[in-house]
Amino acid sequence: QIAKATSDSLVVSNARPQRAFERSVIDDADLVLVPVDVFAAEAQQLILRLAKSRNYSDSFVACVSLGFSRETIEPGRPYAVCLSDMYIFLLNRDCNCLLQ
Repeated sequence: QIAKATSDSLVVSNARPQRAFERSVIDDADLVLVPVDVFAAEAQQLILRLAKSRNYSDSFVACVSLGFSRETIEPGRPYAVCLSDMYIFLLNRDCNCLLQ
C-alpha cells in the first residue's frame, strides 16, 4: 500500500541532471537546453548572482575546466574559465571568482 510506503522521513532527491541554456550552433539568437555538469551549474549561479548584485544584465554562455582534478588542485589556483555575455571569469575549484 502506498500509505504505508510513504512517511515524513522519506528523502526525495532531484534525479534530473542540471541543465542550462547555451547558444545554438545554427543561430546564436536561439538558446538550446543542454545538460551541464555540477561545476558549470554553480558557475551559472555565480554569474547570475554577480549580475544581480551589481545591477546589470548577464547570462551564462559556457564553462570549461582547465584540465585539473577538482579534488587535488589548491583552492587559490585557477580551475576553470567561464564565459558570460558580458565577461570572462577565471574561477577556482570552489567556484569563486579569481579574475573577471
